[in-house]
Amino acid sequence: MTPGRATVAAALLVAGIASVQLVGVPVGLAGTGGSDGGNRVTVHAWNGWSGQGGGAASDGSGSGGEGGASPGVSCTYTPVPPAEAAQLGPGGGPEAGQWYEISCAGDGTTYPPITAWIAGSSGSPAPVAPTPLDEAETAESSMTLPSPSIHTDPQGTSFVNLATWLWVASSVWHPYTATASAGGVTAKATAVPALVDFSMGDGANVVCDGPGTPYEPDDTDGAQFSYCTYVYRVSSAGQPSPDGDPNDAAFTITATITWDVSWTAIGERGGGTLPPLQTSSTALLRVEQIESVVEP
Repeated sequence: MTPGRATVAAALLVAGIASVQLVGVPVGLAGTGGSDGGNRVTVHAWNGWSGQGGGAASDGSGSGGEGGASPGVSCTYTPVPPAEAAQLGPGGGPEAGQWYEISCAGDGTTYPPITAWIAGSSGSPAPVAPTPLDEAETAESSMTLPSPSIHTDPQGTSFVNLATWLWVASSVWHPYTATASAGGVTAKATAVPALVDFSMGDGANVVCDGPGTPYEPDDTDGAQFSYCTYVYRVSSAGQPSPDGDPNDAAFTITATITWDVSWTAIGERGGGTLPPLQTSSTALLRVEQIESVVEP
């Protein structure tokens, strides 16, 4: 049994449409008709009659009296995606049902959209047909992206006022993809590394648009260049020590890669962007102060 006229009329009343009578497609859970495989239902209503006589014919048309029916109101009920429905809660009453986004227009008016719980009597909500976006989000959540492997030069111990080179392993700097399918719908998510943010442990950050450039000890400094370096102005004295020895006090460097994520539907139109992802790792770096002695 699908929700009755009174249940749906109550939802329309929330939208500000009074004294409605429903004709056309009955509103139900997924699978009750509509133009997209049952995932969206359009219901037509009118707000009473002018003139005398008239009524609703069995095929949903109105046979009015002298004045006929006023212009109809059309409402579209779209099931709320599962992730959003979970945030709305279990529903609006003891009966099982489904959260719907309801959009109505007619009588020369476009009514503000509302979100409403429409109860059914099946004992449990009918399954909602997946959309390409649903599967894209599932694909994104299934991704296992690599954490950056941090490299510095000097390695292990750097020095105040010396440019320290920073980079992550270039082997991770490429797109990663994942696909997900359900109910005949398939989508692919693609994560592309966009930038790496180095938190240097002294309150400063270095943001690099790529993985950075490895330092080549066999090349001269004049023959190589990096856009991803940092100069410490203070030593790491007083910082936490990994072994408890104050002479081994070090800054903790945290590298965080931000991944831009896009998606495309497979076998049908659809695509867009998804929230970015991030992966991080840490490394320790001692920074010493070079003492100089000026002799007379």
